[in-house]
Amino acid sequence: MTCWHLLCILMSSVGILDQPGYWPQGYILASRVFLVLLTAFLGFKAIFWPFGFVEDE
Repeated sequence: MTCWHLLCILMSSVGILDQPGYWPQGYILASRVFLVLLTAFLGFKAIFWPFGFVEDE
């Protein structure tokens, strides 16, 4: 499975979560909070530590 397939699975699972009655409300809230926190973390890291993988020699 490639990374692209994992992304498609994630996006389709988010779409399934939007269907009423499919998942309990707690799961929907937890998944949305997780996605918001993940996006915020990645955005913060991209802005403040864009070249963190480069070490000084």
